[in-house]
Amino acid sequence: MNIAQCIGRNPKKAAQIKKETGIDKSYSILYKNYYGWFEALGKGMYQLSDLGLKDNDI
Repeated sequence: MNIAQCIGRNPKKAAQIKKETGIDKSYSILYKNYYGWFEALGKGMYQLSDLGLKDNDI
């Protein structure tokens, strides 16, 4: 499972995303947001942007 699939339509904490996906660099991936797929909601919470939903067919 990738990070976008893990988040889906439900905002999640970065720690929970790392735990569910097993991706050690998940914090960095979320923070750097190279593709514009993620939106930070504060206090470590992330959701998918409209582009993230579209690009991942969610």
